[in-house]
Amino acid sequence: MSPIFSLFDLIILACISQGLITSLLLFKSKQAKISKRLLAATLILLCIVSFRIVFHNVGWSNILEIRFLPLAWELFIPPLFYLYVASLTQENYKWRKLYLLHLIPGVLYLASDLNIYFQTLSANSIEQQEHIASSFYYHQTNEIEDYLIIISSFIYVFFSTSLIINFRKRTKTLKLKPAENLFGWLRTIYILMGLVALFLLINEIIDYNSQEMAKGLNHWRTLNLYLAATIYYIGFKGYRLETGSIQTSKKRIESISAKLDNKNIQNVEQQLINQLEQEQVYLDPEITLSALAVLTNTSAETLSFVINQIFNQNFRDLINSYRVKHVKSKLKEYKEGESILNIALESGFNSQASFYRAFNKFESMTPKTYLATQINKL
Repeated sequence: MSPIFSLFDLIILACISQGLITSLLLFKSKQAKISKRLLAATLILLCIVSFRIVFHNVGWSNILEIRFLPLAWELFIPPLFYLYVASLTQENYKWRKLYLLHLIPGVLYLASDLNIYFQTLSANSIEQQEHIASSFYYHQTNEIEDYLIIISSFIYVFFSTSLIINFRKRTKTLKLKPAENLFGWLRTIYILMGLVALFLLINEIIDYNSQEMAKGLNHWRTLNLYLAATIYYIGFKGYRLETGSIQTSKKRIESISAKLDNKNIQNVEQQLINQLEQEQVYLDPEITLSALAVLTNTSAETLSFVINQIFNQNFRDLINSYRVKHVKSKLKEYKEGESILNIALESGFNSQASFYRAFNKFESMTPKTYLATQINKL
């Protein structure tokens, strides 16, 4: 008899298909970084776990040859998720054989399931298969595994929390868009996987307090729908980011972080002050961050960091603050009939609007009001 797929099954299969295709593309990517492979492996495992409910719904679990086919790979997912987060948050992350220790619980349970699967292949009936499985404490082992999955999920969510918080503290001072983009992705997948762990805990509590097995069906279906949606979203969004902005963002963050450990930062600060106070580069209305970086013998990213941290301003505000100071110095020597706008243009402003906006921002008054206060002093 051909299997009959419900709408629920088709939705699950559609999300699984998308997840598997995305995983294949991530593995085949020209620059298959470790983070891409970890994400791909996590997606594949999520797909296998999600397929289990379809496997039972369409009646394949009643086929003797595949009844005990190992589909419970959940114990691999929490550590792989943690290692994926680590690959994005730790500088110069490299795979180490030591990390395989995280996968030992999953490997042990997979070996047990494979053993039972092969042991039951020789059985001639479902009853005989159940008897063989019971002799290996199959159901008791699965119950323990369910609890281990929940414990493992929360442990690795906790570890991931620590990594993300440390990453946020380390990069927040950079005030760079790449750091914000990467943190946004980390926060998203953290929430998604954290909710999976919470769902599992709630469902196990419901089942534990339910007298009838049927009571537990709806909330497990809800979990599977959520899991399928998670696979679809992580696969779609993760592939786009992993093959684009995530790797670029990580490289830029690592580049800046490496330079922050360098004593040349003080030299950059000194050269910047020299360019502003001695060379008066702000008088050039076309001056840009990149152009100033060349003058200070550094990169635009490093210069941006120095400006943000040392001067507690962004590039545009720093330049305009010097221009306003220059205008103020000229207004102190103001002669009747002089044009305030001409003074502003000579100070580096390229328009009246930008001049008035900047002056009011730094002095909390208009240029005319400031000029009146200087005249009154005289």
